[in-house]
This record gives sequence, structure tokens and C-alpha cells, in this order.
Amino acid sequence: MAARKRNKPEDSRNSRDVKRRKTDENKSHAKHNVGTRISSANVSEYSERTQKNVGRKKMNRRMKISILRSLIFAVIALSLALASFFIVRAVIERQKGFKSPVNENISGNYATQVPRTEKSESQANYGEIVEPEPEKVRDISFGAKDIEFKERQINIPGIFDTEIVFSAGTGSLDGEVLTKLYLYNLDTQTEELITKSQLGYQGEIYETYINHNWIVWLDTDKGEKNQVKVMNRGTGQIFTLKTTKTGQPKLRLYGDILVWMEQVSDAEDRLYMVDLNVQEDLTLSSFTDKATYGVSAPCIYENAIIWAGPGETEETSGIYYLKLETDEQGLFNEPEVYYPGTYVHEPLYNGDIFLWLDTNKSRDGKLYMGRFGEEPLVIDQDITTYSLGDGIVVYGKNSGIWVYIIATGELCRLTSPDELGMLPKVSKRTVVWYNLSSDSDKDVLRYKILTDDELYPGGKP
Repeated sequence: MAARKRNKPEDSRNSRDVKRRKTDENKSHAKHNVGTRISSANVSEYSERTQKNVGRKKMNRRMKISILRSLIFAVIALSLALASFFIVRAVIERQKGFKSPVNENISGNYATQVPRTEKSESQANYGEIVEPEPEKVRDISFGAKDIEFKERQINIPGIFDTEIVFSAGTGSLDGEVLTKLYLYNLDTQTEELITKSQLGYQGEIYETYINHNWIVWLDTDKGEKNQVKVMNRGTGQIFTLKTTKTGQPKLRLYGDILVWMEQVSDAEDRLYMVDLNVQEDLTLSSFTDKATYGVSAPCIYENAIIWAGPGETEETSGIYYLKLETDEQGLFNEPEVYYPGTYVHEPLYNGDIFLWLDTNKSRDGKLYMGRFGEEPLVIDQDITTYSLGDGIVVYGKNSGIWVYIIATGELCRLTSPDELGMLPKVSKRTVVWYNLSSDSDKDVLRYKILTDDELYPGGKP
């Protein structure tokens, strides 16, 4: 009987080791396959997530760009709206009658006058305020004519009968523009160049006035060079009457006499007069108190000089009236004073009435007229530009030109309902103003010479 062969222990171990290795290899292979599948799944998921993130970043970038563009457009629209607002406001203010868009600015050093802000009811009988109502006033605008000049910018003119003198130029308002002085004749419709500014850089011409014998103006760089120039119309000679360094004098001319208000220092203003034939200036008054009247231009009519000065109270003013008549010693008499009970700015006189504003040309100013021994009367309110002629008061309001007839108290309009105008000036019956309704790209002046038939259709009282 054959003996059964028994396995050796070591053979059994080897066999088990081989099986175990195979099993381990199979497990390892399975793990590797599972790991490979898991790894492939992760790569696929990562790739998909990465694409989503990239897409999301691109979308966020587009949104940011879109928002940025919207913000830029909004800023541009807002800037345009603000620019349009300020332009419209400037035009409206200009139409309401502010002194001049380019030349009637009062420097900070020169503006030392302190107007009153409130008025006591017991001071004066202000009367009923006349409010211009187009449907209730007479329209006397028929026959008005336009004047269009060679130059683009025209300064406020000086008028005498049917002649006007003005400074003008063509260019940017950022630099000097009003560098030329012109004379225009309304009868012949001819324009003549008189001279140019002699100050070079920043030199411009303001304060133009004219009569039969003289033409005067201010040649200024709006700084320390302010030259009062005079032309003798008989000889054609031009000379410098005076040079000032501390302010732009406010000139007024009548006959051979020139008067002006001048700031001579930070604390003092003086009123001067000069006979242009003699050319020696004379001080008429000096203002050194806090409420100085240096920003209020004087007036001269025939042989009388008129200016604003201190009143009976700190809040009110007086209208000083000096006749150019001398006593036995050759001295002027003391001026007469009219106390209207209001603050007075830039009084005018035509031999019959005084005319003035009760503010330094602020928007709420009232326009008054009065006579010696009478209480003042309010003609209108919210006025900044006004002029006094022969029996008429002309002023600008609500982009229109209005004529108040002194003898009758009637108010008429000098611009038709569909016309706009501002900054009127009058000499006797010749009225000149800016025509804002013109289609021209230049400044256009409009004028009319009023007659008795137009002013007094029922006969002169």
C-alpha cells in the first residue's frame, strides 16, 4: 500500500503565499481600476466646474463692463443737464436785465457800499406798484429797427441824440474782446472805427459816453491800469485825462463836464468833476465811512451833479443835488439833499424827477421816482436796469423793454409780445436795447425814437 504523500509545510505555505499574492494582485488591480474610475470622474467634474467658473467670470466681467458703461453715460447725461441748466439760468438772468454779460462787473475791492435790507413801513408812502401785464398795456413797439454791426460782441452803448458810441470785438470771452471803439449814426446808418485799446494784453474799453463836443471812455486791463480817455470831436485829438490803479471809475458826461466816482484807497472813495477844456479835476465829495457810496455812479444833468450819500438814518440815504454855481469867492454852495426815506443807488435826474433803486441792483430792487418836497413813488419792482429820458422812464423786466410815461403814469411796452429784449438805454426819446429775438449769431441792437403822438395819443397834458 502505497504510502500517502504528505505535503510539506513549506510547500503548503508557498501555495498559500502564491494564492494570497494572486488575491492581493486581483484586489490591487480592482483598487487600481476603481481609483482610475474615481480619478476620471474627478477630472471630468473638475473640468466641468472650471468651465462653469470661467463662464461665470466672463459673465461677471460683462456685467461689470455694462454697469461701468451705464455709469459713464449717466455721468455724461448729468453733466450735460447741469451745463444746460447753468446756461439757461445765465440767459434768463441776462434777459432779466443784469448790467452786462461781459463788462459791468464790480470788483470786490470796489464794492464797499452796504445797502439796507429792510424798510420801515413808516418811512415813506411807497404807492401802488405797477406790474407790467401784456394784455393791459399799450404796445408802442411798431417801427423799431435792428442794427447789426461788423463785430460779434457789442458792449452797452452810450447814446446822444441819434449817435451811439460803443466798444466791440470778435473773439473768445476768455480773452480781451472789447478792444475797439466805434461810432454809429442812426440817421445815416454808418459805422466808424475811432480807436483801439492802447493797453495791449487784457486791454478793453468800457464806460463809453458821447455828446456834441466829446467822446470819453475807460481803457482798462481790469487791474492796475485804468485810463480815462477823451476825444475832442472838433479836433480829433485823443488824450489821457487820468490814470487810476485801485478801481474802474464810473464816468458820466454832460456838456464839457465829466464826473466820476473813484476808489482812491481801500478805505476811501471820491467823487470828482473836471471841465474837459481845463482838464483839472476837482473833488466834490469823499466817502470814508463803512457805508461808503463808491459803487453808486453819479449823475450830471445840465448844471447839476447828483449822487447818493448818507441819509437821515443809517439805513436810509440822501440824494445830493449840487448846482454848478459859485458864490462871490468862486466856491460852490453846499448841495441840497432830498431824503426819500429809502436806500438810494445810482440816482438819475432829468431836470424834473429823481430816479433810483433801493438796492445795489439785486433782483428784488424797487424802482423809485421822486421830487423835492414829495414822497417817492414806486414805479415797479424786481428791476436791475433802468434809464431816464425826456418825460419817460425806460427799464428792463421779464425779458421785455417797458416805458413809463411820467406825466400820465401810463406803462407801455417797447418790445412786442413775441420779442425779447434787455439792457435798455435812452437819451431824450432815443431808446436802444439788445434784441434777444434776433436769429443772428452776433449781438444785435434794436432802437426806436419815440414821438409825442405815441406817448400822448390823447394830447400832451
